[in-house]
Amino acid sequence: MKKRRNLIAIIGVILIFISLATFFLSPKSSSLAWLILISGIIALAVFIFYQVEKIKYFLTTRSFKYTSNIIMMSIAVFGIVILINFIFHKHNYRIDTTRNKLFTLSPQSQKIVSSLTDRVFVKGFFKPADAAPIKELLSEYQYYSDRFKFEIIDPDANPALVKRYNIKSYSTLVFEFKNKIEKITDDTEKAITNALIKVTRDEVKKIYFSTMHGERSIDDINPEGYNEAKKGIEEDNYEIDEIILAEREYIPDDCSVLVIVSPQTDFLETEYDVIQQYLNRGGKLFLLVDPDQPGLEKLVEPWGIKVDNNTLIDTSPIGQLAGVGYGSPLITNYEETEITEDFNLMTVFRLARSVRPKAKTDSGLVVKALAYTSDFPASWGETNLNQEEIQFDENIDLKGPLPVGVISEKEVSIETESSVDVFTPLKTRIVVIGDSDFASNAFFHFQGNGDLFLNCISWLAEQGDIIAIREKEPENNRLSITVQQSRIIFWVGVIFLPLVIFIFGIITYFQRR
Repeated sequence: MKKRRNLIAIIGVILIFISLATFFLSPKSSSLAWLILISGIIALAVFIFYQVEKIKYFLTTRSFKYTSNIIMMSIAVFGIVILINFIFHKHNYRIDTTRNKLFTLSPQSQKIVSSLTDRVFVKGFFKPADAAPIKELLSEYQYYSDRFKFEIIDPDANPALVKRYNIKSYSTLVFEFKNKIEKITDDTEKAITNALIKVTRDEVKKIYFSTMHGERSIDDINPEGYNEAKKGIEEDNYEIDEIILAEREYIPDDCSVLVIVSPQTDFLETEYDVIQQYLNRGGKLFLLVDPDQPGLEKLVEPWGIKVDNNTLIDTSPIGQLAGVGYGSPLITNYEETEITEDFNLMTVFRLARSVRPKAKTDSGLVVKALAYTSDFPASWGETNLNQEEIQFDENIDLKGPLPVGVISEKEVSIETESSVDVFTPLKTRIVVIGDSDFASNAFFHFQGNGDLFLNCISWLAEQGDIIAIREKEPENNRLSITVQQSRIIFWVGVIFLPLVIFIFGIITYFQRR
């Protein structure tokens, strides 16, 4: 009889464990799991009913008190572990230990997804076998904003959704924001972030590059061209076009930013008037000028910016370590502006001139330097490159640190066409950089050059939420070793160390015997 009761207790415990396993492994079989659980509880209840007297006696023994203390402490520890797990689940923090942060979103992607004003729904149409990488990437976006929602859908199992969204191929992502839909077939971070920008923007802003003065061409794929800069602008969801100012009486209303890159000839008076009229009406100008070129000084001087006629020399050891010459300052010192906020990348400017805020400016103008060269005597503004030995001249050269770029901003008011005089406040914004090489094809992808250029464009276009450091391509960090080094690693790691551990184990064994 006693053996039967013990058997009933064992069966009851087994049934309870089976029911719990069924709940976790097969949620759809919940009714069966409940039936097994109830059966197990009944079996334990029968066992307890026949063992009531023994249980009462056991509860009064000293061993039960010790056992109950241990059980309560175990429950408390278990509860603390569950609580800690719950807290970390709700407030988790991820650490990317890779050198180039390959598993962390770029600052630009983080900034864009964090600034979402409404929910974005992303549907990924992927085969189950291909879904793991995109699910991991989209989870990174969701980590930075609860307004970012995504769902991975098996196209073969959901033909109705495939038809509804007109899906033509596997590995398609559909972005829905309010009444707008954007579809992409590229599942990289850059493509996803660009799709987010595109689907959440009410309008596509247009960037005009001036031409017909020998400016650098946005279609030129040679090292001195600006084709890489054009690609970067388009990836940030801007339209881009060229404009001949001599043919215009005014700059088009759809011009969000006018870019002038290294003009080889001076502008006509009529062109100056057209640009100045544009600026007076809240226009945005991005000017990049090299040494010994028409600097359009009289165009930007009224806006508190002085373009110096010199060439920046920087002899600091930082530049030498990076392999650039004295005439190519390597910049690591940035002023605190919207463009350079949290900017922690080096930039290089090949044959640059200094651009400074004027000492006295009109009221309402806010003029700031962007970045500086090294301190004097390591850097200065050289006015005579024809001398045999380049050295600082106290009488005519400018002491460093010198700014290589300046931003200017002023609020202006224009009269709105109406029966009543109404004035609309707008902001005129100007960025002047004393070098155009830094954003050319040859240097656009060097460290932070491209990011600085595109940040200037975004600030001018009043798209502050995409001012950040963009995604970088993963580097190929291979470990190159010789045959001899490979043999040393093999003998030490595979043969010697395991052998030493084995010998110490044998010695310890015999000593204990």
